[in-house]
Amino acid sequence: MKPHLQSLVVANQVFQDKISNNFVIAGTFNTLRIRQNLPVQVASPVEEAVKPQSKSISLLRSAGNPWIFFSVTDIVGKVQCSIRYVYLKDYQVLFSTAFTIESNDRLATLESRLELPVLPIVGLGQYSLEFLVDDEMIGSLRIIAVPDESESGEAKNE
Repeated sequence: MKPHLQSLVVANQVFQDKISNNFVIAGTFNTLRIRQNLPVQVASPVEEAVKPQSKSISLLRSAGNPWIFFSVTDIVGKVQCSIRYVYLKDYQVLFSTAFTIESNDRLATLESRLELPVLPIVGLGQYSLEFLVDDEMIGSLRIIAVPDESESGEAKNE
């Protein structure tokens, strides 16, 4: 019997209470709002001397370091797991990480959290955060990168 993924949640932070061992999931998301066209500012030679490095916005785009929470059951013995982050436009694997989970009770539910690296954004569209066991995907979560509509330089009426 293969393991069963009961939940997969991506969030800004996942805490575990030390007394109750309960998980606290804060800031769940599945949409990333991406700034694409930032206004160009011309710096004076003095300002350029003060700023020794300048990076393209495409190099700086990211979602920060999110966390995932997952719960799995039907685990017997040690199981090789991995998380894979894929850009669905061209199926490019942007990162993956491997880990092992273990249980002697097939009926037990194993809950855990895992800090992810920065989520790279290579273009607008859909991404998949995939949970694999022995190189077989048992579940996934879609993450959509959309343009940030609030970046248009005009003030909006409130």
